[in-house]
Amino acid sequence: MGKLTERLQGKEIPAEDMKKLEAIDEVLDETVKAHTEELSAKAAELEKKQEATEAALLDVKKSLEGMNKKEEKKMKKSIEAQLREQLKNYISVENGVEKVDLKKAAQENGNNLKLTLDTKAAGTILTGSILYLNAASEDDVYLPIQENVLRSVADVTRASARAITIAEIAAGEGGANKVAEGAAKPQMDTDYSERTVPAVKIAVWEKFSEETLYDFPAFVNECMRLMIVSVRNAEETNILTDITLPAYTSTAITGVVSPNRYDAIEAARNQIASATGGYYRPNALLLNPADYTLMKLTKATDGQYLFSVIEQQLGLRIVESTNVTAGSFILGDFNYLHIRDWQPVEISVGWVNADFTNNLVTVVAEERVIYYVKAQDAGAFVKDTFSNVLTAIA
Repeated sequence: MGKLTERLQGKEIPAEDMKKLEAIDEVLDETVKAHTEELSAKAAELEKKQEATEAALLDVKKSLEGMNKKEEKKMKKSIEAQLREQLKNYISVENGVEKVDLKKAAQENGNNLKLTLDTKAAGTILTGSILYLNAASEDDVYLPIQENVLRSVADVTRASARAITIAEIAAGEGGANKVAEGAAKPQMDTDYSERTVPAVKIAVWEKFSEETLYDFPAFVNECMRLMIVSVRNAEETNILTDITLPAYTSTAITGVVSPNRYDAIEAARNQIASATGGYYRPNALLLNPADYTLMKLTKATDGQYLFSVIEQQLGLRIVESTNVTAGSFILGDFNYLHIRDWQPVEISVGWVNADFTNNLVTVVAEERVIYYVKAQDAGAFVKDTFSNVLTAIA
């Protein structure tokens, strides 16, 4: 008995009509049952998808948490693998420790051993200066310092030639606008000029005792140190020196009461947004370590540190660099700072003058790189001192 016939119990209804109602009840019951089964199946399917999504999100979270460590280890392996491949005929194992015979490698290569890695008038370095000299496993081969900060925020890729010709906007007039039906479209006239940016060479050399570099892991360490600490640090210094970035010139923000460094950064961000119609979005702030620390120590009137709150409010990645002068800052959309690697870092090993008889070896690291900011993209940056900006906005 269905719901309709249940409600009609006790009422005088002709038998023929009751049969029709019972048939309708049966159809309704079957329809409800079919829909219920369909909805249950869909609910079960959605539950499975939700479980799969949650599992995928958990995997992504775990992957992100371990990303930095994995990337660091990947770089270690990459450098070691490249050196191992190029020196494989000169590596041996003594007492469980890998040794590399650089002198033999150089002699068999015309006394001009060059090792290519894809990614100061110093004193002689002796064994006492090196950490992890007898490292026996790949985990003991350490990366002493990260890549320079500019490479972590800029547009970086390979170059196919030793110089790049770029097109820069020199002048122009006109632009897009609303157009009525049947009316002529507005014309834009832009003048371009060409500029050729050549690759520059950045290099450094050091002397080592042969004993220092006899252990293969120690040799890997020194190559990494020469490449990252010396060459890439000099690269960053030259980029920030050679490329002229605009200073703070805006007069839009004034009358700020007791302005602080955070106010200066916000004013600089406003200059970038106002001058370019919001086209550029600053993604990083470069600070000298001293200024970075001062900003981290700044407190609100209630004693709470402001750094994390302001960092989120500004939406910037704030990074330290000793190549930024203390008291200054560089704010910008670093997607418009272009770094192009023409020749990856190359390690050369050789013996000069009395090196051979004194058991010394000279190691040279060098790269050729192109870097530039297009003239029309200069407005994506502000480079100035805190004192200048604070004076302007007070």
